[in-house]
Amino acid sequence: MKNSLWCGHAVVMLTLAAVTSATRFVYAQDKPVPPRRDVDIAADSVRKENEPSLPKIDLPEFVITGTETINLPEFAKRRVDDSRIFDPSSDRGPGQRESLRVIVGSANKEHVAFSNLGEGFSGKVIGAYGSYSTPSFDGWFGRTSGSSDFLLKSGFKSSAGHVSNSDYRKGHASLAGGVYLSDGAGVFAGSRIRGSLGFQGNAYRLYGSYVPNRQRTVNRFLADVVMNSDMSNLFTYNSGFYIGRTIVEDSNQTSETEVGLEFAGNKDFEGFGLRGDAAYWRNFYSAPSVNGDPYFLQLGLSARYQILDKVDIVGGGVFYLVRGSDIGSVGRVYPRLSVSWYAEHWLIVFARYEPYVQRNNLASTVEASPYVVNDVRVRHPEYFNNFSLGTELNISSSIKGKISANYERVENLPIYVSVALPGVWRVDYFGITRVISLQAEVYADITENDHLGATLTVRNTRNSDTDKTIPYFPGILVSGLYQHRFPFGLTLATTLQVIGKQYTDLQEQRSIATFTLLDFKAEYQIIPRLSIALMFDNVLDQKQIWWEGYEGLPRTVALRMGFMW
Repeated sequence: MKNSLWCGHAVVMLTLAAVTSATRFVYAQDKPVPPRRDVDIAADSVRKENEPSLPKIDLPEFVITGTETINLPEFAKRRVDDSRIFDPSSDRGPGQRESLRVIVGSANKEHVAFSNLGEGFSGKVIGAYGSYSTPSFDGWFGRTSGSSDFLLKSGFKSSAGHVSNSDYRKGHASLAGGVYLSDGAGVFAGSRIRGSLGFQGNAYRLYGSYVPNRQRTVNRFLADVVMNSDMSNLFTYNSGFYIGRTIVEDSNQTSETEVGLEFAGNKDFEGFGLRGDAAYWRNFYSAPSVNGDPYFLQLGLSARYQILDKVDIVGGGVFYLVRGSDIGSVGRVYPRLSVSWYAEHWLIVFARYEPYVQRNNLASTVEASPYVVNDVRVRHPEYFNNFSLGTELNISSSIKGKISANYERVENLPIYVSVALPGVWRVDYFGITRVISLQAEVYADITENDHLGATLTVRNTRNSDTDKTIPYFPGILVSGLYQHRFPFGLTLATTLQVIGKQYTDLQEQRSIATFTLLDFKAEYQIIPRLSIALMFDNVLDQKQIWWEGYEGLPRTVALRMGFMW
């Protein structure tokens, strides 16, 4: 078995918000199309022109996403110098999700905006050492000028493990660069071309399984070329070509090569706008269960109309043609419908009905469940009913909140089923899964130096075949953050996470108990560019289990130092 660590960044697709009500037709070999669990939905394009942006704090997982019209994936909100991907205070080892939002949706790696680096050379280096012999390093270096930029990132972390065979190693590296086209480029003048190349590797053991010393490596590689423009006098667009490869190896090996093309364009008129989007992804998948290579095609068109600067209405349609690794091609046509009412300057009410098909691949499946059997069947989840209703409150410049309700019915939702041998799971697809969720979020700048954020999510699922809750889908999630900055350079922050009861089988006979994680961090800025931090995780020493048989970290402590220039 290969002991290699390295990898490539798995292909990250542009999650295009498909929207609503359904005309459905089926091509060759259409088996009943079953379910998945990724409830994270990307934004659609509706947005008020001069909307105030939300404040940022050191742990932006808890920052509200902004108006419902820009519902970004949680991890897309991180700034380059605030990445916690390899920070001992947030990483709980292989197979343990880094934040509550990873349970709800996919965890995208932070996006680095080159323009935020500032003119000239910039960089940051972070080193840390924690309990159970856990060293880590993370850093980035970049340069921005008026016409071009580049960014180099790398990181590594390893641990001896908190229980037998729970040792792991992981690392990442990427290089990206961009250039702005000159006036001589005609209609493309001012457009930006960016290219990137990266890899990511993870080596860990199936320490809670029947073969606890078996090592698994997940190696990923990604390259892309993206071109975008913000030419307000013409139109805005974003286009990209992506290629990636994922290799999962233990006693078996599966691999996946993905090639993707994406385009999205907007044209705004007075009180009216048009948006078109297209995506095509082809997977070349090697696994014992594969009957054919998966693919994903999306073509969408929508129009936005604004009424008296009070109501935004978006309507349109989207076409999908998709195929999984073990089922035939399936075609879908859905309408798009979204209404946002700006009732007051502090109040927004929104309603959406937006069915969509979500692209899936080997990389995202193994990331969500690192202990699945190394023969994953890949299907694209179809959210053929997806209705949301809610309100956003900007009570003041310092207090913001959001309350929303969502109803979904999903086919092809991946369901994690225990096999005869303990500690590994099979990804199955069966029945139709209904998901009802309620969520409340609040963020407050109590004072200039005191910040508070909290979320509460209550969810209920039911599968039509089992008439039970689906496994590993907690019904209650709570997260909270309080942070205080002292005038002499010290910052104290505490985070709280409550993960509700989870069933681990299809009959609701076995379950993982609710547990609470309380973390604490003290960071001191020695000089403007040098800081040191002391981090305590799981202060209450709770027994945390994310997957049956895999006990998470007990109370830990880590020391971190960072230098920025």
